[in-house]
Amino acid sequence: METFVYKERKPLNPIAFFLSIFILFGIFWLYLNLRPVLADPESYIFLANLRAITEEGAFFSWEEPLPVLLVFFWKSIFGMNYLTSFQSIAALLFSVNLHLILLLFRKGEWKFNHHFLVYISAFLPYSHEFPILHFHELVGLTFLLLIFHTFRMETLLDLFLFPALLLVSFFTDLRMFIIGFTIFIVWSCLRAMSSNKSRTTVFYKRKNIPFIILSSYLLGLFITLILFSIFDFFGDSSFTKLIIHSSTMLFYLAPAFFLLLVGNILLGTEKELNTRTFTGILVACILVAVYFNYSNYDETMDDLLESKKEDFIRSQSLVSNRSIIYSDPITSHYVYFATKIKNRFYEIESRDSNSYLYLDDVWQADLVDINKRYPARKRDRRIELIPLGNRSAFLNKNLQDRIVSDKSSTAYKTKLVDYLKLFSKLFPYQDYILWQQEFLGYSNLQK
Repeated sequence: METFVYKERKPLNPIAFFLSIFILFGIFWLYLNLRPVLADPESYIFLANLRAITEEGAFFSWEEPLPVLLVFFWKSIFGMNYLTSFQSIAALLFSVNLHLILLLFRKGEWKFNHHFLVYISAFLPYSHEFPILHFHELVGLTFLLLIFHTFRMETLLDLFLFPALLLVSFFTDLRMFIIGFTIFIVWSCLRAMSSNKSRTTVFYKRKNIPFIILSSYLLGLFITLILFSIFDFFGDSSFTKLIIHSSTMLFYLAPAFFLLLVGNILLGTEKELNTRTFTGILVACILVAVYFNYSNYDETMDDLLESKKEDFIRSQSLVSNRSIIYSDPITSHYVYFATKIKNRFYEIESRDSNSYLYLDDVWQADLVDINKRYPARKRDRRIELIPLGNRSAFLNKNLQDRIVSDKSSTAYKTKLVDYLKLFSKLFPYQDYILWQQEFLGYSNLQK
């Protein structure tokens, strides 16, 4: 008669777990360092704020302060430059997050290939760009995952740890908090309701506490989202913007998440996947993923921004020190990060008549036609049009208004109207971020 012996699952080896985190951290940091420029110009928004905090003690724009200050302290401790400090802490937090995600699915012993499963998830398309493109959300996700792993409410420490993590994740990135904490509430309440079914006490039969908590939270969330939409909290069509942001986060995290979920199931059921042969296959897949990522990497992405930077450097001798220059958000952040030249990028409609607008992608023939159609008034001594290069110029506020109000249609008028749409407006969400910055004792260079 065959006897079946139940084998208890071995606990997680903390030394191997943390060693694996540092191994992936080193590999991914090297991977980021081998790329000469950032994969997306929007990353310079973070770097501009990091430089402003470091050198001027103020924020350059409306960025949540906690992630920027985290990198600032990291840079101060290790003495790295801006880009290196940003990439290194992003690589470390990304490694921690991927390990914590797999730990959600596998609490016990990790076999050798579980570690390689985490390694390959870091280099999947889209997921490998998440830590740089969405660093604020990465920091917020770190605290949310810690909430998932530490929520027990069994000791006195838990009573302090949970609200502390909750507050930090809330102020790190509000939109990521709404997504992540909603998932946490749904996950926790569904687990609690499932466990309560096995209880026979009258109290649990009559009072389904987890269901009451879940219903109350979802009702409160629904009301909050309605108020966000009414008051355009995140911007025009606030609810739609929040949905788009949530979808973008899920889009970037989905490849790594599903690989870890499905891979953990297969490693637990298929013995053939726990062999050294399959380890070699995983290593080969990592190399293929890295090659695929590099083949789709554009090394010339910063060339246009560099050209704009040169325009601004040349412009310093052409405009008065009192003249305020307006440029689109990406250009404004990049120019400040590269040169410390300050431009504004919000409330373009209310700017004063002494300010100039940077307009790119205008030809010399366009500039000649502008001078013919809109000659400078004799009583106005200000220079209304300042050519900067072959395809860029500064437009005075008066000249901008004359071009926009002109009923005739021209190519440069269309470009100007479209360009003005890129400029930021201040919504309650930006006011909320400014309040955070002021609460921590920092000013803002845009104000």
